[in-house]
Amino acid sequence: MLNDDKKMEVQAYIKHIKISPKKLRFLVTDIKSKTPQEALELLPLSSKRGANFLYKAIQSAVSNAKTRITSDIADLRFKEILVESGAALKRYRAASKGRANTYKRRSSHIKVVLVSDNKRKVTTVKPVVDVKKVNNQKK
Repeated sequence: MLNDDKKMEVQAYIKHIKISPKKLRFLVTDIKSKTPQEALELLPLSSKRGANFLYKAIQSAVSNAKTRITSDIADLRFKEILVESGAALKRYRAASKGRANTYKRRSSHIKVVLVSDNKRKVTTVKPVVDVKKVNNQKK
């Protein structure tokens, strides 16, 4: 639960994506300055393979915002989009003179944090029920 003076935040994670973080960060620099709605319109038009992964992460964050905060997609903006490196698998490639060179198959994690300027909440707090009073009423 957040205080009324703080803005509502919603997060979405996608982990262990089989694409290097460098390729995803290239797309993130273009999207960070836009709204989530604009990003969802532009990403399907990109020819990069990582655009599909970013689209899914942003779409997940927007749907989380719709269920947790009473806000329209137009009220949302990016607080941060992080692309972190995940586990790197070490692989070998044949080289000349019978040698083997190593290389890494890199993976990524995407974290999308959205902020809503609208402070109303959808989730309601359940009232506290005194167990002793309920048990006494049943008798």
